[in-house]
Amino acid sequence: MPEGTVDLLVDAFARAAGVPAVGESLRSARELRALDYVGWPVGWLAERVTGHDPTRKVRLGKLWEELRSVTAGPSGAQQAEIDNALTAVADKVGLPLPSPWSRTVRSAARSMATEVPGALGTAMGESLPAENEIAGWWRLIGAWQGLLLGCVIVGVAWLGVIVAFGVFHAARHVPSRLFDDASLLPWIGVIIAAMLLLGWLTASGCMNLVRVAAAREQERVEAAMRSRMAAVASEMVVLPIEQELFEFVRFAEELRVAIG
Repeated sequence: MPEGTVDLLVDAFARAAGVPAVGESLRSARELRALDYVGWPVGWLAERVTGHDPTRKVRLGKLWEELRSVTAGPSGAQQAEIDNALTAVADKVGLPLPSPWSRTVRSAARSMATEVPGALGTAMGESLPAENEIAGWWRLIGAWQGLLLGCVIVGVAWLGVIVAFGVFHAARHVPSRLFDDASLLPWIGVIIAAMLLLGWLTASGCMNLVRVAAAREQERVEAAMRSRMAAVASEMVVLPIEQELFEFVRFAEELRVAIG
């Protein structure tokens, strides 16, 4: 077999099966999932109010639906691309051979053509990570963001109490100066603003880390898919061709013996 035959097949199979698109979908799904943990809850609440959050949930569901569908393997025009790759390999190997071996090599190359798409789908499905896989540090950041949100809520409630008791004098007897001292309003406002900023910075920084990790996972998954596709190419294409070439060599040797 010519050197690089398996690599040629793997490249064609990867294009036909849409490996780069699957990798992009996986990365997008991971980033959307991470938002539920490392995202700033204030932003999440804003999405809920404006109606954007359901859209994100639907998009995440569609991404995983697309990823699960890869186990069905290529079809349609993608099958044609696989057939073209098999024909190209068969011509590269078989054309230098005399008849009828050039034809039998092509038949050997295409002997399992109908089974290749299913095998590619299985290879891709086995390479995908778990759908609900969550990094441990996501939960820690989620707890931190919840703490910050709690502080913001307490701060806003504190402001309301001071406005009620310190500005409008809703009650004569207040248990502490902390609840009726209007001079604290600017400081509480600064604290709330700092908490909001800290939460936003935390979410922004963590999402950058998530994107880096998602890109690395994409590379690993695509490499795993290509590795399994190489096994498919070797078993379903290269091995039948090599068996036919072995028969050709054996026939030629026996012919030389027969003619003395």
